[in-house]
Amino acid sequence: MSGVERVIRHITRPLAATVLLLVGCASLRPPAPGGEERNQIETAAEARFDRGVDYYDASQYERAVVEFGIILEEYEISERADDAAYMLSLSYFALERYDGAIAYATRIGRDFPSSPFFDDALLILAQSYVEEERYVPAATAYMDLIERSTDEVLLEQGRDALQRLIETRLARSELRELVNRPAPADVRGSLLFNLGSKELSAGHRERGRAYLERYLQHYPDGEYASRAEALIGADRPPALVQPRRVGVLAPLTGRYSDYGKAVREGVELATEEFNQVNRAALSLIIGDTHGDPVDALRTAQQLIDDEGVIALIGPVLSSSTIAVAGLANARGVPLISPTATEQRISTIGQYIFQLNPSSTDQGRAIGAFATEEMGLQKLAILHPSDTYGYGVASSFREGVRRGGGTIVAEESYDLGTTDFSENILNIRGAEPEAVFIPGFPDEIILIAPQLRYYDVEAQLLGSDGWNSERVVLMGEQYVEGAVFVVPQSNEGPSIATSGFAERYRRRYGSAANATAALGYDAMAVLAECLAYGPTDREGLRVRLEEFGARAGASGIVTLRARIRDPGYRFFMIREGNIVEVERGEEVMPVGREED
Repeated sequence: MSGVERVIRHITRPLAATVLLLVGCASLRPPAPGGEERNQIETAAEARFDRGVDYYDASQYERAVVEFGIILEEYEISERADDAAYMLSLSYFALERYDGAIAYATRIGRDFPSSPFFDDALLILAQSYVEEERYVPAATAYMDLIERSTDEVLLEQGRDALQRLIETRLARSELRELVNRPAPADVRGSLLFNLGSKELSAGHRERGRAYLERYLQHYPDGEYASRAEALIGADRPPALVQPRRVGVLAPLTGRYSDYGKAVREGVELATEEFNQVNRAALSLIIGDTHGDPVDALRTAQQLIDDEGVIALIGPVLSSSTIAVAGLANARGVPLISPTATEQRISTIGQYIFQLNPSSTDQGRAIGAFATEEMGLQKLAILHPSDTYGYGVASSFREGVRRGGGTIVAEESYDLGTTDFSENILNIRGAEPEAVFIPGFPDEIILIAPQLRYYDVEAQLLGSDGWNSERVVLMGEQYVEGAVFVVPQSNEGPSIATSGFAERYRRRYGSAANATAALGYDAMAVLAECLAYGPTDREGLRVRLEEFGARAGASGIVTLRARIRDPGYRFFMIREGNIVEVERGEEVMPVGREED
């Protein structure tokens, strides 16, 4: 299937390609009966449809709704009827009127079961239910799509979106509702494992073990087998707690080691400063997660059971944090996540606390800045195909849409990818003015030169993964002019003015970044709570629960998700340096000449 034929599969792709596919699909329907009246109907429907597509392509969705609606009201027997229903679902989705999108996506399944857009309508239906936070019908629609579709692009989108729902959105009661429904084997396995993990986290030991054992019985070599065995093995009486011992989980080797090192150094600096003024010194037990959720889970179990740590800091990545949080909550071990960006991690259980603002906010912030401040209108996204990547891409789309811009292409890549040529060529064909790359440093320094090689002359945009000296040094001229966002409370001090930056430089001989500051703040909060004298995990949890807010190295620090409302600072790579973009400063996008 060519790129033009596939482009309809994503609701944010250019409508010119949509039109080509819709026109081409007319030949898939049975021939219409002859007769002058029928020809008049088809001619009128075709004219309405063309006007509707023109309106949609111009982002005039209300007018598009009128044209497509007339086709269904007055020309329902025309060959354009199911196309119009599909375009209505897209138009209502673009208008954020999800009830309308649901109604017309459902109508395709009911009134046009042989439509070539049946599967696409299921995807729109599921996405609309997600936007309305109706997660069970959303999951059902994704499951129906996975069960019936043979389109690899749709299947990948459906599986990834359903997995994110299962891991981060669906409550235990909703998972129990879904787990006994007919489902593909891999989906059923994910439902069983995640339900078992969440039941353990909620303190329902027997029920949680039962679901995990059921998973292992049916899928002994499945994707979650190692984690299920670890959770079952962890469900045992707690080890003797060492009240002055803290466990730190971070990827110290592998592709994310820059982040792990920064968190570790921030934690160590905070610990050293605490121990200088407190008689009861704290000690750290540091475990390497390798950036892998299974390794993170096993290392966390070792720190809890063998080392008896009173609390955990980390892991660094959202995927690893989600895995460890279930175990920590089930065992009653307080965990502070300094850097994970999945916004609902702190809802996993009462022992789980989160410091970093979510990636959702970062994407929305840079999307709005690009459209409203930089005047960019046609934007593309190239993101990793993991929970973080899809989350920040989704919020970027929202920020762009609210700023009046359009996403003309979206591509994802697997972790470990080194050749991005296929993604880049697809993006180049859409002729974007800017490309948003919410990647990690090692990914950015590979992607940027390949964009230049394939003649993509577009403004580069990024999230806080770009806030790294490694990006500037290794990216060289290929990252020059890039603009990226970094979370920073408007009310708190910056890293540069908090005093932390100078102390960090004296200790480690290098500049501090936001990741190190978050590690420092996580440990400073934990040390402050331990200074009050709790000697067990429950007492520490209570202290953490009561912690309010204070100025820290990264800004205003709080463990209460509803209190932390970070502002954002925008930076640009200019002449080999990272410089802050001041409020109101005009930023000339790459490729534009000054007037």
